[in-house]
Amino acid sequence: MLRRKLRGYALSTIVIACTACGSDNGKQGGGGAGNVVTVPNVGTLSGTATSTMRSFKGIPYAAPPKGSLRWMPPQKAAPLTGTFDATKFGSGCAQPQSYFGTASNEEDCLFLNVYTPVGTGPYPVMVWIHGGAFLYGESTEYDPTPLVAQGVVVVTLNYRLGMFGFLAHPAIDNGAGVASTNFGLLDQQFALKWVQDNIESFGGDKGNVTIFGESAGGFSVESQLVMPGAHGLFHKAIVESGAYGNGNALEPTLDTAQMQGASFATAAKCPTPCTADFLRNNLSTAEVLTAQNALMLQTVLPASDGTVIPSMGVGTAFASGAFEKVPVIEGSNHDEWALFVGAYLNQTNTKLTTDMDYQTAAAATFGVSSAIAMGLIANYPLSNYMNNPNLALTAAGTDFIFACPMRVAAGQLSAAQVPTFSYEFSDENAPELFLPVPPSDPSFVYGAAHASEIQYLFNMDLASHNGKPFTADQQALSATMVKYWTQFAKTGNPNIAGSPMWPAYTASTDGIMTLNTPAASVQVTTAFKTEHKCM
Repeated sequence: MLRRKLRGYALSTIVIACTACGSDNGKQGGGGAGNVVTVPNVGTLSGTATSTMRSFKGIPYAAPPKGSLRWMPPQKAAPLTGTFDATKFGSGCAQPQSYFGTASNEEDCLFLNVYTPVGTGPYPVMVWIHGGAFLYGESTEYDPTPLVAQGVVVVTLNYRLGMFGFLAHPAIDNGAGVASTNFGLLDQQFALKWVQDNIESFGGDKGNVTIFGESAGGFSVESQLVMPGAHGLFHKAIVESGAYGNGNALEPTLDTAQMQGASFATAAKCPTPCTADFLRNNLSTAEVLTAQNALMLQTVLPASDGTVIPSMGVGTAFASGAFEKVPVIEGSNHDEWALFVGAYLNQTNTKLTTDMDYQTAAAATFGVSSAIAMGLIANYPLSNYMNNPNLALTAAGTDFIFACPMRVAAGQLSAAQVPTFSYEFSDENAPELFLPVPPSDPSFVYGAAHASEIQYLFNMDLASHNGKPFTADQQALSATMVKYWTQFAKTGNPNIAGSPMWPAYTASTDGIMTLNTPAASVQVTTAFKTEHKCM
């Protein structure tokens, strides 16, 4: 994989068909051992089969969202003709090059991938939603072999990103009750409907579906929990580092999103008055990306538009109990903000040594003024962190943006009598997946940074991401986490014989599972609130 060019660091301004090997000559209407599946109303797919897993890649779950379908809710895909080659991935959604996703100039990108055990099932289904600040990423990065080995079907998917997925503008108001933004979330929802309609053909149990995702994927999971249109499409949810969106008043209203949309239209040179015809038919994919880049976005957040997402927003919906009452795992990582500090150092080629450096980096990574930044870091003096601005800023950003919002979300969910399990991933020696060590500061340590837990659940290409092979202890932690996640998908409770007991979260006990090495460190802590300076 080519080394990716870093784009951005702030979050708050703010991822070969084998031959048939079964007695049925490979023809399968459901679970089995063959590499060919016929799906009613979809078509016949030829995938890849091994002795333990079958995979079917690049399946179009919706019509290409191009031309008249650009900035429209997803539409049904045309039936496949002949035998569809499901041995290779479909294109990722349009995005600029970054450390967190591969550049794409393709809008025809609404593909999903199905990985299933060899056998008849029915198997629980886990649907993965990738992260990347709603700007970057694709489904191809995530090999779910360890999860599938535990007896679950895994589906990974693409969804529209950036302005393609989240533009809000009066010109594309699609009529009363019809979405005019949050198309990326609707793509995810449409994929979940596809799963309901078709996953039985792959041996999956449509009555036992878990959605899970990290970062933007985690906030997507939280969004689906409150979206009326997602009712009944899933039965459990896992949120990895996704509570940032419903904390700190970050969720934009429709009006705020439309102001951003107006800036995009100006950058795209849309005439006055700006029309849907111009936006859909006069702008090439590259021109949309160019206009998006002009906004210098570090992240996009779905807007509380009152149509796709209730106008109260995800955070208020959680607080009021207005969400899908399904079991939830809600977690974060011990050193989340280290990823963004490291990105800042790589981007600016600087080293933080003084209080002034600390304040400047805080303002830049938080996306706020210097005065506000000074207030935010007041309780994180350098003297408490060995006079190391990297450590102080990592602690401040982790607490404000991820850790404390996660704990609040867990409390809100459990208060509604939803079975809730909360964790903190804490392996300080986790390989860094995405960013290099900053050349300006070779001593920089990422620790248990944002997204570092993903490699403990999926097979990731560590060699292409600066990673190191897992130690024996890390292999053991990975095995434990895979068992927790898949057991939760099966039963709604992560606990399984042979693994440390993980009690449900309650505000009164405030117990959060620590996922760490060595094995003895996998245990419940009640010190999370104090360590992360949560209210």
